[in-house]
Amino acid sequence: MSPGLPRTFGAFFGRFAGLNVVQRDVIPVILDGRSAVVVAPTASGKTEAAVAPLVERWVPPDSDALLVLYVVPTRALVNDLRRRLEAPLAALRVRLAAKTGEVMTLSARESSGILVTTPESLDSLLCRRAALFGALRAVVLDEVHLLDGTYRGDQLRILLSRLESLTPGPLQRVVLSATVADAEGLGQRYAPGATVIRTGEARPIALETAPSREAVVARLRESGRLKALWFCDSRAQVEKVAEELAAVWPRNRVAVHHGSLSQRERHDAEAALREWTWGICVATTTLEVGIDIGDVDAVVLEAPPLTVSAFVQRVGRGGRREDRATAVGLCLGEDDARSFEVLAELAARGELEVVGAPPDLSVCVQQVLSALFGAPSGLPPTQLEAWLEPLASRAVLGAILDHLEREDYVVRARGKLMASTRTMDLGEKGRVHSNIPDGRESQVVDAATGRTLGRSLTGVQAGDTVVFAGAARRVLSIGGGRVVLGGGGGAEPGARPAFARRRERGGFAWLLPEALR
Repeated sequence: MSPGLPRTFGAFFGRFAGLNVVQRDVIPVILDGRSAVVVAPTASGKTEAAVAPLVERWVPPDSDALLVLYVVPTRALVNDLRRRLEAPLAALRVRLAAKTGEVMTLSARESSGILVTTPESLDSLLCRRAALFGALRAVVLDEVHLLDGTYRGDQLRILLSRLESLTPGPLQRVVLSATVADAEGLGQRYAPGATVIRTGEARPIALETAPSREAVVARLRESGRLKALWFCDSRAQVEKVAEELAAVWPRNRVAVHHGSLSQRERHDAEAALREWTWGICVATTTLEVGIDIGDVDAVVLEAPPLTVSAFVQRVGRGGRREDRATAVGLCLGEDDARSFEVLAELAARGELEVVGAPPDLSVCVQQVLSALFGAPSGLPPTQLEAWLEPLASRAVLGAILDHLEREDYVVRARGKLMASTRTMDLGEKGRVHSNIPDGRESQVVDAATGRTLGRSLTGVQAGDTVVFAGAARRVLSIGGGRVVLGGGGGAEPGARPAFARRRERGGFAWLLPEALR
């Protein structure tokens, strides 16, 4: 038993011989009450290194107060963490809850010791159940590299300030990431004053290239690496690759995973990977993070990733029990081989790119509307200025507030800023909590089973053949926000993926003053 974890060691680490190097480095810092930025390789036990000492320090058995908040970038990761943490926490009599747009295990009347959620769901809870956070003592931010430098990362920074204004004292913050060049800068943005811990040794990467998808599959077969994760850069590319793989690999052993699929479809793909001893899953960044899919023999990269960080993160998902990560890069372009070579060289030297994106001012709009919706009696302008200071100067925020007042989203009364009826109506519909652009996505339904396959098909007509959920399907009807598809079949001429293009700026950018857009 670890002397620092008399209560929690058995539940979290009892089945292992002892703590690994990452856990030995991280746990004492957290037990000491310090905030920390932890940079350690993929699959190195960072989650347990954070949760076990936080539970030891802050969460007594049978607690009816929310004491630890765990924030992750995706709904899929929320569900994965819930599955991984339920057993050890149950053994300690610590209640675990999850909140996303798809899952809500948090009772309207009860609380739980630990809550796992996304930034957008945290935003909703801050507005609707602020009292829930009255006893909160610690927050964990996992896989932050996926948010940092984006409008979602900027939103999370402001949510942390709003959150801390509700708590009994400064929060102990633990930031976890596998790939970050400037850990100190990350700490300044999400955990000021935190101790930076760089620990664990990244595995070397065994990378080879192939000129075609058929050659990749042949390489996997020749090497006996028959369970592979195949990364693509877009949802459309995932569907295209999965459909083409069916010509050289058994269709029933090709799974797909991306953000437009329903929760059930994604869960089925994850479960298949955990159970399969062989098979291929084609995915976007939804499987780039640490979702448990069992051990994967190799990673295939459909194209060279745009960043060294993405390259390291993806390749690190393969062969986690081996002393090296095995990957195959597909070279369809004339410069792809050289790009892969450069990525591998930079990764070996640990030369990751530094995030340097300016703040997205659309977050100021979204957070003003969210904060005012959550405070019907209004807020003093100085409070909004304090929260939003990391993103905008007082003058810039003033221009945004003046514009929102002219557009009838904000009202000034008795020295306070208040939500207009228009903003309150948006809030009641849940439309002020997310800054993710609205792609006007449709629900995609299987005609035979009535099962929701996902969302986001766009620009299609009845009679079209599209590729969705790994198969060519006929569009039977469109209407009422639904696209109804016939059953999956083999490849057909003209079959194509059809997804709405996602924008890079936050969805509330249109409400900025014209000079700031």
